[in-house]
Amino acid sequence: RFVCLGLGQLCTRNAEWQLALALAVLADRELIAADAVVEAFDPAFDASDRAAMELLGFQLIENNSMGRTHLADEATLLFMPHCNFALYNNVLAVNWTASRLSNLVLVGNYLERYVLNERHSPEEIEYIRLALPHLTSHKVTGAVPDSALERAINDTFVQHVSHDDVDCAVASASGSHASGAEVPNAESASDEAEQTADAQR
Repeated sequence: RFVCLGLGQLCTRNAEWQLALALAVLADRELIAADAVVEAFDPAFDASDRAAMELLGFQLIENNSMGRTHLADEATLLFMPHCNFALYNNVLAVNWTASRLSNLVLVGNYLERYVLNERHSPEEIEYIRLALPHLTSHKVTGAVPDSALERAINDTFVQHVSHDDVDCAVASASGSHASGAEVPNAESASDEAEQTADAQR
């Protein structure tokens, strides 16, 4: 299953490059099966965006669940560069079982940055903090420095909880009273403030 979240309106340069990368991933049969479910959502999509995504083979998710219905009950790649931190947190929260974490791969911002960023309270990033010690992360590379593609995917990593660590990760929440904190606009097209700050690092 391939779920694309937070591209933004397709008329923007970053969205164009991120969509191109998503399509390249989808075309790789070693990564995504030909019969995989392919879905997309962004509240910023207008009618032309929705039509274009459907033409490209995406099933459009109708409701903004703020990440809380994207269950990894099968092998699932969530493609979500530059999404709001709350969306990452909510996706992890709803998948906080050993079986779902084993199935889940996130392509998005480097999650450790949210833990190091003092603007976010521990409660807001609770599941990001819990996942971080168990994450395996690989930076997406290959773009020409300072190119439009490099700017569109800056700070983008492939991240997943190691299969050997999923039980430890789940157990780490047992005494935390984890709540999956809500904040408004969690599934916004992109977090421009976060993206700008990350680009300056």
